[in-house]
Amino acid sequence: MSFFIPADARRGYTGLRVMCAAGIDPPEPCSTFFSGEAEDYTLVIDDGAPCIPVFAYQGSDGDYVSAVQLADLNWSLAPGEEPQGYLPPVHGAHLSAGYSGTLTVTSGSYASDLLTAWLDLDGDGFSGDRSVSRR
Repeated sequence: MSFFIPADARRGYTGLRVMCAAGIDPPEPCSTFFSGEAEDYTLVIDDGAPCIPVFAYQGSDGDYVSAVQLADLNWSLAPGEEPQGYLPPVHGAHLSAGYSGTLTVTSGSYASDLLTAWLDLDGDGFSGDRSVSRR
């Protein structure tokens, strides 16, 4: 399948949904089907310099995120799994406008880590977005 991203497309994170649906041509992205599969991916539309943090010592000495929980997002490192330092978007949660809840972020064993979370509400890849931090 070929597709085109317009030159004036909004920069930042966006979604890509791919589907395989039996007997439907073309399927609707939010429909219910008897058989098939749907997968969602995150894409970054940028100018060649995406906002990807890089650390000299990737997730070492207890400095890493070991768990994140928000609504139906519930991720944690598996026993014995090594922290990566940076993970591209592979996990997600389904939230609605007006949602109010708690984001729980757990660090590694280093007790004085500063944990920070950004919410990219304008879809520009975290530029100028508000953050929340705690020790």
